Amino acid sequence: MTIAELGAALNAIQGGPEFAHFAWSSAPAGDYGVYAEDDMPSFEANDRVAERTVHAYVNLFTRDDTWTVASKIEDCFADLQDAETFAWSVNTIQYEDSTKFIHIEWEVEFA
Repeated sequence: MTIAELGAALNAIQGGPEFAHFAWSSAPAGDYGVYAEDDMPSFEANDRVAERTVHAYVNLFTRDDTWTVASKIEDCFADLQDAETFAWSVNTIQYEDSTKFIHIEWEVEFA
């Protein structure tokens, strides 16, 4: 799996928000998301990369306090987990008073 494939999976969520890689040039008015890789640790053997994982964050900005939108994202993660080497967990949930958005951040890792 690649970071581009993660982005495609997130943007394919029916009824879900749009996601951008790293940042939006201007944030959409409604729910939106951002995904970005943080690190790509690798395992080397015989002087070459034998295996690499991608460590990334997926951020959702929503005003939906019923967890409906977040559940769709977690369903997407569950589907990816079934098909790939994919792990995820909720990292933080914050309320942003200045924008009135709930900011949910997931930490994901895949190979």
